[in-house]
Amino acid sequence: MQDAIENSAQVKNEILNVSQMLQIQGFPSRASLINQINLKNQHQLQGCPEIGMLFKLIEFEDSPFKIAKFGQVYLEKTLKTFPDLAHYSTLIKRTLAVRILQKSKAFYTTLKFKTLAS
Repeated sequence: MQDAIENSAQVKNEILNVSQMLQIQGFPSRASLINQINLKNQHQLQGCPEIGMLFKLIEFEDSPFKIAKFGQVYLEKTLKTFPDLAHYSTLIKRTLAVRILQKSKAFYTTLKFKTLAS
């Protein structure tokens, strides 16, 4: 699925648009985009610090427990401030879920889905 997303013309155009906004030449890597967002503090918006917190939670938090606890809270506050971002809600929730799973492997060697669901 990731291969299909990465090869999608729409996704490539969106990435190129973001890279142009960040004044990056060519097709950037995910790491270079995140680095530029950090360097230019573009995740820090006045009036909605939750966007920056959500960004840091997804990109830099190692604890799956903190991601699970605060992810939904930051997302809801962000959507309250910027309701136009609601169409990204499903994608952000999916990203949060994937990050929780990725970070959980550092805590558990064997994990049952029933335990994870709770």
